[in-house]
Amino acid sequence: GEKVVICSNEQKHKPFTDNFLMWILVNKLKYRNIDKNKIRAGKEALSEEDLRMLNTARDVWRKEYKDKVVFISLPSAKMDFVQKKFRDYYLKHGCSVFIYDTFKIDFSSKRENFWLSMIEDSRKLAEFANRYNTKVFATMQCALHTQGQLFLDSNVLSNSKQVKEILQNLFLIRDMYDEEKDSTSKFYCSPYTERYTKDDMTGWTRIEETYELDPNKNYKVIFLDKLREGKTSQLGNYAVVVEFEGEFGTMKEVCLCRPKSKIGRASC
Repeated sequence: GEKVVICSNEQKHKPFTDNFLMWILVNKLKYRNIDKNKIRAGKEALSEEDLRMLNTARDVWRKEYKDKVVFISLPSAKMDFVQKKFRDYYLKHGCSVFIYDTFKIDFSSKRENFWLSMIEDSRKLAEFANRYNTKVFATMQCALHTQGQLFLDSNVLSNSKQVKEILQNLFLIRDMYDEEKDSTSKFYCSPYTERYTKDDMTGWTRIEETYELDPNKNYKVIFLDKLREGKTSQLGNYAVVVEFEGEFGTMKEVCLCRPKSKIGRASC
C-alpha cells in the first residue's frame, strides 16, 4: 500500500495514536468493549481482556501501519513548514499520500487581507501535488455563521471559498440535525438507498428505497460540492449520510438523502 503522512496543527501525537488504536480494535479486531474514554482513563479502567486486546492492537499497528503512516504535530499553520515536511517525506521515504489538518489562515502572514494567504497556500499544495504526482488532502473549517444551514456549498468557507478553484474535489460535512431524522418534520431529509436491476428487455432499472434513520444514532451529512467526475450534490440534489460513532472513532456510509433547500435552517 501507499505511505501516508499526516500533518496536524490541531492534534498531538498521543491522541492520534489512541484514535488509531481505537480504529484497529473496532474495525480489524471487531472488539467494542473499549472506547476512547477507557483508553484515556488508563489501565485502572481496563479489564485483563481489554489490556490483552489493546496489546494485540499495538502489535497490529507495529506490523501493518507503523512504517506506512507518519503523524507530525505542527507548531503553527505556516505553509512553508508543511511544504518542507511533505517534500522531505516524499523524497526520503517515498510517501505518496499527504493529509493536512487543519488548513487555515496563517495570522503571521504580512498580508493585509489574511484570507488571501489561504488562497496562496492552496496553490502551493496543488503545485506540490502536481510536481511530485502525489495525493494531497486538506481539512478546513466551515464559517461559524453557517451553523444550522441545511444544504452546504462552497459559500460556507466564507472568504476562503476561492480555494475551490484550486481543488480537484471538495467535500463539505456537517452534523445531521434531529429534525432531519423525523419524518413528520418540515426539515426531514428523505433518506434513501438505491440499487439497480437488469432486465433483458428494458436494461438497467434504478430502484429507490426509503431508509429508516435511527433517532438515537449520530449521523453526518456529506455534500459533494466539486468533483473531477460525476454529478455534484447541487446538480443531483442529494448528499451522503454516514453513521458516526465518535466513542469508537468510526464512521460508515449508510444511505443518501435530500436535504431541504439552501435557505432552510434547523435548530442548532
